[in-house]
Amino acid sequence: MKVNSLITQLGDLLQEDFTNAPLWTRAELHGYLRQIIRDFSVRTAIIDKSLIRIVDNTTGEADMPSDFDNAFYILFDQHYLDLVQLSELDFVDGDWMLGGTGASPAAATVFGSGNQSRIRFVPVPATVSGSFGSGVVSVPTLADSGSVVWTVSATALGALVTTTLGTSGLTLVIAGPTTYWDLGINTLGKLTLTTSASVSADVVYVIDTSSITWRLTTTDMGQLITTDISVGLLASARLGTTYQTFSAGANSTNANYGVVVDTYATGVSTTPSDVLRLDSPFGTTLFNRTSNNAADVWYKGHLKDVLTLESEIYLSDSMLPVIKHGVLSLAFGHEGDGQDFKKAKILSAIFMTECDAIKNLFGQR
Repeated sequence: MKVNSLITQLGDLLQEDFTNAPLWTRAELHGYLRQIIRDFSVRTAIIDKSLIRIVDNTTGEADMPSDFDNAFYILFDQHYLDLVQLSELDFVDGDWMLGGTGASPAAATVFGSGNQSRIRFVPVPATVSGSFGSGVVSVPTLADSGSVVWTVSATALGALVTTTLGTSGLTLVIAGPTTYWDLGINTLGKLTLTTSASVSADVVYVIDTSSITWRLTTTDMGQLITTDISVGLLASARLGTTYQTFSAGANSTNANYGVVVDTYATGVSTTPSDVLRLDSPFGTTLFNRTSNNAADVWYKGHLKDVLTLESEIYLSDSMLPVIKHGVLSLAFGHEGDGQDFKKAKILSAIFMTECDAIKNLFGQR
């Protein structure tokens, strides 16, 4: 359901027409909805997600995505690791604080909380190679001619961003198809490429604002390229009651790698507004190709944030009444003519009880 449609329904329950001297505006209810969706995710613990994270082979740590709540299953190089408390690390590796390395980690623990969390792998993986190659850099930093250190990151669309937040500059070599380039930066924060004498390159990744990882490469003409490395395999999808699988086709060798660029219900000339809707995985879940020598973290997360009134709420219709109760409790608790603390208290209790019931029903911890 779209946010606008849900807010219209909430307006009917509040007897609000949003036109003449409204007690609650659409923008206000939208703000409450964003808050309740996050609260619902934490209270019910039914939002399971997974993401490939690059592990720093010096610290043995990996940062977590912005919607991270807590981890419940972790793999490194497609092997399961024990998830332990910080105080239990001494039993795994007595010198873990000294950053001792091993062929492969034996356990992992979570530092911090929420989107500030980092996962520490013990012992630290000796190398992070395999599908990534050698010389992996996940947080590139560069020093300009004035010794100012810049950190390179990316926007949600993969555009590169430089900020003066770095602590130590690196010497990085970026590979083109047949060439090598030294990556630099000028005093204005503009990235530069100059022909390199090196015959090997670093594998450089940047993290965007949505915690998606992008690979940084270049053309043979010295033009930087960012590529989303979230590569996976779409095994099947369901549209209504129709279950659609994807066969190998004639070229079975390369059939597993590709991108779905568009979908149509009955043809390009008669495409309806809702063509294909997926709110959960179907079929077999497979490892991403990039999970070799990297961390595959399964975690309790949050529903996708609804940033605008046209955003889609990816939640089963059967659970939307719970969301409505939460939003209404905040609406009646606001300062203004529509304030009603008794209704707010009752609706808040209903919301929390329903969240607890969902959590218990699905047996989540």
